[in-house]
Amino acid sequence: MTVLLTFALGGLVTFGLRSTMIFCGGRLSTSQRAELAIGLISPAVLSAIVASSLFLNRSDVALPASADFLAVVLGGLAAHRTKNISMALLVGLPTYWLACAVGLG
Repeated sequence: MTVLLTFALGGLVTFGLRSTMIFCGGRLSTSQRAELAIGLISPAVLSAIVASSLFLNRSDVALPASADFLAVVLGGLAAHRTKNISMALLVGLPTYWLACAVGLG
């Protein structure tokens, strides 16, 4: 029940934030500092999600599985090299699937 409640609250907050930007976005003044901070929020949140899924196992710190670690490293390298975050998924997911298929998962 806690997980369901967490996702429901997250969905409501996301809906509220997006609605605010649609209805009030034209009235908000833009500043370079705010734009820079907003641009850094998404990568920080994504990194926190990936790190917590890799290094936590039922609230205990643990080493990641080989397939997980390999997929994240190769996906991150592909994204860094091409400067395209979509490459992380394009390389990371097949790497994970192949690693699991050969028994590293």
